[in-house]
Amino acid sequence: MWFVTESAAATAGAAIGGAIFECFVTAVRSFVIGTGQSAAYQEGFVDPEAADAIIVALHVDDPEAVDAARQAVSSEERVRVFDVDEQGKPVA
Repeated sequence: MWFVTESAAATAGAAIGGAIFECFVTAVRSFVIGTGQSAAYQEGFVDPEAADAIIVALHVDDPEAVDAARQAVSSEERVRVFDVDEQGKPVA
């Protein structure tokens, strides 16, 4: 900052602002890791060979997004897709 502005105040402000930002980023990262969410994220990936059933919940208002997701999932010949409503009953 000093090389750009040649201002001690701007340099000090940038240093203090950067330190505050880094504290915030570190606090958020520590909280996420401390709550176990990172482990849950890592365990959310299942080897297809090791799973008998995989449940996916998709909550969107766009029918095109639903169709695209259905196509992506059903492209695998071993996969059967079932649509259910909010109560878990099959949708025709």
